[in-house]
Amino acid sequence: MPATVLHLRAAERPQRPPDAWFIPGDDPRVWLEELAAWQIPLDDVRLCPLPQSAAGGRACGVLVIPPPGSAPRVTIRAEAYGLCASRFYLPILSRLDPPASEAEIEAAVLNELAVWHPGAGLVGFDKADVIGVADLLAPPSERSRAWDLARPGLAPPPRLTAILTAAPPGFEESLADWRDDIGSRPVEELPPGSQEPLFSRLARLPRKAILAVACVMLILAIAYLASNWPAAPVTLLEVVLWLALALLFARLLPSLVAAGVASASDPLLARIAKMPAWAIKLAGWANRKFQQVGKSLAAARHKEIDRLLHLLDSDPDGGLRYALPMNAIGGHRGVGPPGTRLPARDTSFRLDRLGGGRAADPWEIEQQQRQALERRYRELANREMRLGRHRRAAYIFAELLGDLSAAASALEQGGHDREAAALYRERLGRPLDAARCLERCGSWQEALDIYRDQQQFEKAAELLTRLDRPDEAAVMYRRAADRFVAQGDRPRAAKLLEEKLAAVDEAIKLLAAAWPDTRKAAICLGELFKLFGRHGRHEQAAALIARLRAEPGLRVQLGRSVGVLVDVARSYPEVTARHEAAEAVRVLAGGRLPQADQDEAAALVGAVRALVPQDELLGRDAARWLARLRKPSVPAKAPVRSSPRQVAIVETGSFRLPVDVSYRTLVSLPDGFLAAGFTAQGVAVVEADFQGELQRADWKRPLAERQPLLLAADERGHVTVMASIGGSPFKQQIGIGTPAWFTPETLAVAVSSLGVTWTIDSQLLLTAFQGEALQLSSRQLSLSELGVRLEPREEPPERLAVMLARRDELFLGLGHSLIKLKNDRIQETGLKGWVRQLAAAPLVLQLRLAAGFEDHGAAVIWDDLNGHEVVNIVADMERPELIFTLDGLLVAANERELHVYSTSNRSVVLRGLLAGPGRPLTGLIRGERPGEFALLTIDGLVRRYAARETD
Repeated sequence: MPATVLHLRAAERPQRPPDAWFIPGDDPRVWLEELAAWQIPLDDVRLCPLPQSAAGGRACGVLVIPPPGSAPRVTIRAEAYGLCASRFYLPILSRLDPPASEAEIEAAVLNELAVWHPGAGLVGFDKADVIGVADLLAPPSERSRAWDLARPGLAPPPRLTAILTAAPPGFEESLADWRDDIGSRPVEELPPGSQEPLFSRLARLPRKAILAVACVMLILAIAYLASNWPAAPVTLLEVVLWLALALLFARLLPSLVAAGVASASDPLLARIAKMPAWAIKLAGWANRKFQQVGKSLAAARHKEIDRLLHLLDSDPDGGLRYALPMNAIGGHRGVGPPGTRLPARDTSFRLDRLGGGRAADPWEIEQQQRQALERRYRELANREMRLGRHRRAAYIFAELLGDLSAAASALEQGGHDREAAALYRERLGRPLDAARCLERCGSWQEALDIYRDQQQFEKAAELLTRLDRPDEAAVMYRRAADRFVAQGDRPRAAKLLEEKLAAVDEAIKLLAAAWPDTRKAAICLGELFKLFGRHGRHEQAAALIARLRAEPGLRVQLGRSVGVLVDVARSYPEVTARHEAAEAVRVLAGGRLPQADQDEAAALVGAVRALVPQDELLGRDAARWLARLRKPSVPAKAPVRSSPRQVAIVETGSFRLPVDVSYRTLVSLPDGFLAAGFTAQGVAVVEADFQGELQRADWKRPLAERQPLLLAADERGHVTVMASIGGSPFKQQIGIGTPAWFTPETLAVAVSSLGVTWTIDSQLLLTAFQGEALQLSSRQLSLSELGVRLEPREEPPERLAVMLARRDELFLGLGHSLIKLKNDRIQETGLKGWVRQLAAAPLVLQLRLAAGFEDHGAAVIWDDLNGHEVVNIVADMERPELIFTLDGLLVAANERELHVYSTSNRSVVLRGLLAGPGRPLTGLIRGERPGEFALLTIDGLVRRYAARETD
């Protein structure tokens, strides 16, 4: 019976329940970080590391098999796997083709268990191959030999005393071979396209012959004119006219006279007017032939580009040798003779080719062909990156596309740090990126000089330590700590004082001075207790606990101290301090509860409950007490239509940001928000929490309001991007600024929860970046590819494009279209209005998006395994601002009204209505707890709200 080959196919729906999870990556620290978030016992967890290929090598990830009955809280990093038989694991979103029975699978699996990974293939594991979590932490085995005894090294090479000038035998022959091999493939070998008929070399001879005859005829015409040159000197105008008429023909003379450029009485023009008929016909014939040659040249070049595109599709490696540069970098040494064939090129990156100095032959390319070439070049560059051929990718980016930033990133990823540093420093003006590359390639002194010039004192101190210059390093660490204090980052300054300068007492004093009046008072207080625990300062910890217990404090101050004391009670290394912290929490909560409102009471009771989470009776009593405290609220205005359960929208507080700023954009953070706007001198950004404490940064910039601001951050607030469309970058302040790779042509930016930053520019170039300068990919899009048609508007839109990144998906609002990009797939959804804002519901498996329109109205979009659906809302609301709360409520608001909707079960129901603030809105902010949100007006007023269900 013939053997049947099984294939693993992707499935749209889960085919089996999850029994294991695959964590990608080759770093065990990443695996342990993921496992620590699962909140399950790890003693009986089994691990199966999967190699990258059948040949072995480094691991591509690990399959984690938890014990039966456990319910791990996996993150988005882990991919679910399930059992297809009793010991055969497959991704749950996959199926076997053709289908196989469990008995057939059991017979085929030869090991104790098997895993089929889409990239690594089928991998079998026996009992000895399966490891536990403890094996990832096991120390290395001790060697029997002594490791602390020096051994003699290699002898140094002999001293250089002379340089031989004679070439070694065979050198000239080898060099000749290399020279002949470079570009040795004839230019005629560029194959024709699939739709192009074959032409012989004879078909191209008439064009050359016609060109030669036309040149001879033109020379004869010029010779005739020269024989009739006037005896008197001529003016410069007459010389220019003579040359122009010789290159064209005498029939242009009436037009020149009519236009007043020349006078019919000029001697030279009179001579030309008396030219015999045969000379005029000869000049006209030569001019027509030159025009025909020009058209023939353009047609031949058009055909050559079609051949190149065909070759790039059929043979990418061969096509790259003939690829035509789109954006030449560097000057050229004049214009060379025009050609119709593409020469072969060296496809490896070389810095010396970027300086120009060669003759140029510019090609005029149709826009459609140009877009096709640029898109294909970027696809091939990304392919070379995946294949590990970084120099070739850098060649495509730099020499074919003129994208030096992407070329430098490719070289850096490939380990070519010296060349990457040269591009960063000399061509891109990014000295810090250059310093990072120089440091990695061992040029420490050059990197140190750059770090000093750029005032990167901590980086400079690290390099000085590696160079064994401790005194200079201490000075740099001290300057770095002072700068962090000036920026309001006391925890980071204290960490330098403690770890790098051994100034523990100074670090304690710095952190203690932050309580309670600074922006990061609670963070500093928590770091202070951790520092006490690390250095055994338990008496000081106890004294601080007593001080906090005795402080009556305001609501905000007390809430912060209670939160920190709860952490101390649960994790401080000394028992007495833990007991004292727990008692302080109870005393502070009990003293404040009689005056606390509903929200504050819930927070205080939750803190007491967190001290003993295993006490179910305490949890029940706390819930009962809060239920008695809760009072029904009445909405400010009745909703337009009824729903099964209404919500009351209650204002819970307000505060003001600095009034000298006109706020234009904002982004939510886990514990607050960032707001940016314009001042009289330039631009300002304010970072604030919901209690009104803030820190601010300013940049001086004339005429700043002409350049719209871009502000984006990830869900955790770890990656923040601020820039202006068409403007210069913002220097980093308080951890906020413009990345070095940002370009003025950028139209929109978004940061995903995975830390990937996406940008799109005015040419629809979509780029993904990781970290400071690492470019992950780039893709040239087009309106036709996206299926977008931009309709004309009477007024220009506020945003030409908006973006939102969610996990590994990217959503682009462009005109009246919402485009979803995931991997290589593009999905376009037509909407009723021009998209000016996108918002996504957090912490939900069923993806819900909201799109606010430029004129009126908004839409809610579902995108999941059950299909795609769009519901339009607030059709009469002008330029609505949108936000989803933590529990999935959708808030839509403008200056006149505020609506709250539920969006569960693929339906939109109005659940609450409130009057707006009566002034223009900058945007909405997601709150810290479910149902909470805030709004910011253009003049800096922040109002906090809570949406609560009514009985």
